[in-house]
Amino acid sequence: SRRFFNKQPSELKVEEAAMLIGMLKATTFYNPRRNYEAAKIRRNTVLSQMEKYGYLPEVLKDSLVGTEISLDYIQMNHNTGIAPYFREFLRKELKNWCSSRLQENGAAYDLYTDGLRVITTIDSRMQEYAEEAMKVQMKQLQKEFNSHWKYLSLWKGREQLLEQYALQASDNNKDQLETNKARGIKQVRVFDWEGDSLRNYGFLDSLKHQLSLLQAGFLVMENQTARIKAWVGGIDYNYFKYDHVLSTRQAGSSFKPLVYLAALENGLKPCDLFPADSVVYEEYEGWTPQNADQEYHGYYSMKGALAKSVNTVSVNILMETGLQNVLEILHLAGIHDDIPKVPSLALGTAEVSLLELVSAYQGIANRGIRHEPQYILRIEDKDGNILYEAPEKSEGIRIAESLNAELLIGMLKNAVWNGTGSSLITHYGLKGDFAGKTGTTQNHSDGWFIGFTPEYTAGAWVGGDLPHVAFRNLALGQGAHTALPIYACFFQDLYSDSRFSSQQKNTFRLSEEALRMLDCDDFYDVKPFRIFRQDPVKFFRDLFRKKKKKRQDQN
Repeated sequence: SRRFFNKQPSELKVEEAAMLIGMLKATTFYNPRRNYEAAKIRRNTVLSQMEKYGYLPEVLKDSLVGTEISLDYIQMNHNTGIAPYFREFLRKELKNWCSSRLQENGAAYDLYTDGLRVITTIDSRMQEYAEEAMKVQMKQLQKEFNSHWKYLSLWKGREQLLEQYALQASDNNKDQLETNKARGIKQVRVFDWEGDSLRNYGFLDSLKHQLSLLQAGFLVMENQTARIKAWVGGIDYNYFKYDHVLSTRQAGSSFKPLVYLAALENGLKPCDLFPADSVVYEEYEGWTPQNADQEYHGYYSMKGALAKSVNTVSVNILMETGLQNVLEILHLAGIHDDIPKVPSLALGTAEVSLLELVSAYQGIANRGIRHEPQYILRIEDKDGNILYEAPEKSEGIRIAESLNAELLIGMLKNAVWNGTGSSLITHYGLKGDFAGKTGTTQNHSDGWFIGFTPEYTAGAWVGGDLPHVAFRNLALGQGAHTALPIYACFFQDLYSDSRFSSQQKNTFRLSEEALRMLDCDDFYDVKPFRIFRQDPVKFFRDLFRKKKKKRQDQN
């Protein structure tokens, strides 16, 4: 029904159902796309049988046998349909579940033949918006990327890197690699945003085309329950099976909120001031962090340093907090493996997955309580008996005190309104409360945006399968340009849906204590006490004007 008419069985017309029933005798011979006349004759035979045995009035049968077969054909397989990356992830999880669950006869369940019914947390509407947002943004971004490299070779000087990837694509078999390279020019079907096309490619040319495409991942999770609502693992599952929700990459500045959370937990306050000075860390081989704008003057409040993503201050905050204290917060937040125990950790040198990072932010959005990501609600057998049912709500893991989580929510909201995530408001015109952080790694290899509303935490990652497949400048390669638009387009579509539009009115509802502790400027050219000492009248006059303007802006 879905393949030939793009309908649910309950929506089929009589003549459509008759055609499908007729095909059962010989599905190839009576396939209307291959043998139209035979399929029509067979359909009419079924209609005649229905009339003969009293299931169809003769007059209706006579009117139907003269109709043409009208198809709305959709090729359906495991590569197509909604949420293919999530379905593949789920398949592996369910196979493990089936192997450990015995039926009454003592045999393990078979995922494919036992008629199990699996109810997941995915919201089909949100999944469709997520997939569409990814496609719209990535199509435009790839066009920019191709134009950016138009007169230069992306692969010049990187032949050895391509050769290494080619060996991996040949299952690390050198003989197979040589066979693949020697096969010559062949007509190959490749992915293209303008439509799949046939190209005359050799083996290495085919790899170059594939690797020159930017990839993406996008994930949406419910704040209070950590139920996954949308999962997009790549740009096209038919061509690219690697799931970028699960793959690990350096997180860049999107990792900083976890460092700042550890700092809050260990006594630092949002309005504490830090110099933007460049510092040499002699005990770490003379390493010196650098700011993206190469500015090193003045003082940032902790709140302002996060909003403006000031690297030197972030490293200073990590060192003052203590590396071990940061590692403890990361562990509670669900990030365990391959954590570099060096100051550059503050800049996001740890490799994490989108799933891990969104899960960690969920703990912040949920006032300091993180839940393990949930994706299955219920499993039933073929008779409707419940074999598994997820709890309504787990206790979760407390990763931070509620007040400190509130403070970080306020700081990340400031990062959207006054920092690197401001285009959500200024360019995309989103209304309602948003909090989040962009991230960009070295050489612009990875772009991130992780953020949340009062209801949902979502995250986007964009980059190449190989790290050197990237824009050559920060303006085009930063997460605010590559990843944030996917997030923005998703919420534009979501809030345009009447079923979700009322969520725009919801706010984070921070406590009075949190608002008071967040009430300071982001940046000072010199320390405030120095201004006060030089001209107390001017100090209080400027302070009064700033607070008045802030109230007006909030109104």
